[in-house]
Amino acid sequence: MLIITDEAIFSFGLKVQFQRWNFDSIEISHTCQHALQRFGKQLPSLVIMDEKFLADQACGGIELIADLVATPLILLSPSNAQFGSLAGNYKITNHYTYLPKPFQIADLQAAVENLLGMTIEAV
Repeated sequence: MLIITDEAIFSFGLKVQFQRWNFDSIEISHTCQHALQRFGKQLPSLVIMDEKFLADQACGGIELIADLVATPLILLSPSNAQFGSLAGNYKITNHYTYLPKPFQIADLQAAVENLLGMTIEAV
């Protein structure tokens, strides 16, 4: 799993939550360049990415890689309006969902279960 956000405390909180759900191999990237390096070493089973990185020219590779390998993607955004304008301008994987920030853990759990086709036992 790969978490791409420049919010350190938020990304650490996500990592802890996924560890509670018994996910392992959770990587955190705070820049697009680091995320692309992570993709080169191992393809993640899930990507959680702050939507603002879609507008970053350096992240063009993430869209391409996610599309080619059908990596499930959760886009995080502070507002529905912002998501609609950004997502409409970029070709992104068909295997994605959107969560507005802030979100409830139950919403995150439902998104992960839907994308990965699994049931998470809440801890």
